[in-house]
Amino acid sequence: MSDVKIYYQVLNEVADPIDNGMFLIEHFGYSTASRFERVYLEKEALCEEALTLKITKATAVINDKKVDLIQFADLREEKFKPMKIIINSHRN
Repeated sequence: MSDVKIYYQVLNEVADPIDNGMFLIEHFGYSTASRFERVYLEKEALCEEALTLKITKATAVINDKKVDLIQFADLREEKFKPMKIIINSHRN
């Protein structure tokens, strides 16, 4: 798997977007050492309380084909502090 792109929005307490962007992970999952990847989202605007990170789109190249990870992968939200994380799913 390569070129993992995770697009996101950060929503404030009343669900208004206050930031957006994309995480790029060039190489992922080639060995047991790369099964997990850590990305950081550090901005002054993100110091508010009660923020939500919404994953709006996620793609990767798998076997030379671009794959929609939200539609075809087992992505799931986990409880995380200090920010709630949700996934914009095609299944909803």
